[in-house]
Amino acid sequence: MEPDLNSRMPRSKLTLVKALGLSTGTQAPSAANDVIDSISDLQGRIDVGPDPFRRCLDGERTAYLLSLLGKWYGQGKSRDEVLLLARGWNSNNFEPLPDKKVRDMCESMLRTHERNHPATSDDPQVISPLFDLEEARVDRFLNHDPPPREWLLVDCLPLGKVGLMVAPGGTGKSQLALQLAIAVATGGDLAEWWEVGEKGRVLALFAEEDEEELHRRVWTILRGVGLTPEQEANLRRNLFIRSMTASDNLMTNADQVGSVTRTDFAERLCATVKELPDLNLIIIDPASRSRGGNENFAEDATRFVEALELIAKTTRATVLVLHHANKASTKDSEQNQGAARGSSALTDGVRFQMNLALLTDKQAEDLGVEEDAKHEYIAAKVTKSNYAPAGGTVFLRRGEHGVLTYHETQEAHSTAYVNRINIVVELVKQNAGKGKAYSKTSFARCHGGKRGLLNMGINKVERLIDKLIVEGFLTQGPAPAMSLQLTGKPTEIAKAKVVLPPMSTDTHKTEHGAKNDDKTKA
Repeated sequence: MEPDLNSRMPRSKLTLVKALGLSTGTQAPSAANDVIDSISDLQGRIDVGPDPFRRCLDGERTAYLLSLLGKWYGQGKSRDEVLLLARGWNSNNFEPLPDKKVRDMCESMLRTHERNHPATSDDPQVISPLFDLEEARVDRFLNHDPPPREWLLVDCLPLGKVGLMVAPGGTGKSQLALQLAIAVATGGDLAEWWEVGEKGRVLALFAEEDEEELHRRVWTILRGVGLTPEQEANLRRNLFIRSMTASDNLMTNADQVGSVTRTDFAERLCATVKELPDLNLIIIDPASRSRGGNENFAEDATRFVEALELIAKTTRATVLVLHHANKASTKDSEQNQGAARGSSALTDGVRFQMNLALLTDKQAEDLGVEEDAKHEYIAAKVTKSNYAPAGGTVFLRRGEHGVLTYHETQEAHSTAYVNRINIVVELVKQNAGKGKAYSKTSFARCHGGKRGLLNMGINKVERLIDKLIVEGFLTQGPAPAMSLQLTGKPTEIAKAKVVLPPMSTDTHKTEHGAKNDDKTKA
């Protein structure tokens, strides 16, 4: 007859051996004998708390095992002893738990016990130092100039740091992220506004879009932006895109008691790109597919940021994570750092955050956008930048094939167009007076981009010059130089007063020179 394992009567050692799942014809391990002896001696003399012989039903097994583990570790039993006892208890349940779950719970509870009850000993504990103090001396900062800051997007998104792009679902963050990937891979600009500082390789991981959808998106964007043969060659060489749907993408994970630790995902990702030179950007979309634990807990968010920092530090690439906005942010008229869903520790930990949002009624009025066209526009704003001024709101419009491009207010556009004609004409005139000349490309790269005098993207500057040639303000000389020249046409259209900065001796730059100068300034 089988013994009643739910009874609290004293048990014999034979009963205990059977309860632990051991054969009566074999010798139990010495550790098991010690444990069995200790339990045999205790039974019937004191209240030992949770009964290791109680048989549990489905729904109560996990909680009861946790109480047993806490008791056994509290008694000072070793990892092997506790695992042996846990397996013995589990084997007598009406429906035993999977052995992997039992092992994971033993390990998790051991970590919790060791954290809450650090080991003490009469002997001095050997503790390894955090780092070599000599390596922390300030001398290394005093002996030479610091390296120039490197930018993925000039004066906006730093190279080699962790950043966030935050937006409500369906706003356009995946679209803008793909355009950023293409811009960095080809060395162009983003949305005809942000200038790429460092062209290089890009890895984009999308956990919400399958292979076919990514194919459609990339194909559509390329039809809208129009690449030169050289840019297309750079794109084929530099851009890597991977769908991560239906995969375990967690960089952090919570154990049975809620403690969040890093998985091996970050290390595996670093190993994947180890042999990829000039990797400048890694895009991860979205954050929710990559982080475990509770997104509202600061500690859990910090562990996730640490995993992202490991990737950035190892690869020296910018790690840009796409993240959903919280509900409150969709009701606010002003974009701010608090838009990211979950704990603010996520925003606090990253070095850059850009918010995307639909237009407010006031913004639509300023832009002259009708109600039925508001969906074509989004407002982008850098709400956190540790290394550059955050700047104001940049308005983007979905153009042909859904490509997002910079959009000015009606008043700003009219005034700016007049000013820009003046600036282009005056710069060409000043340069000609010094016996120098610009080509269309060298002019655009010298005076376009976010830091350029014209305050517009490089591609837009080239299109502006094309327009001025058509309207008769400029002409191009013969190949190969094709230098810009004034036609002498009066510029009555340009009534606005323009004050140009003093001309430096190196105002004229070749295409190569303009690009190198940008890197030097960065």
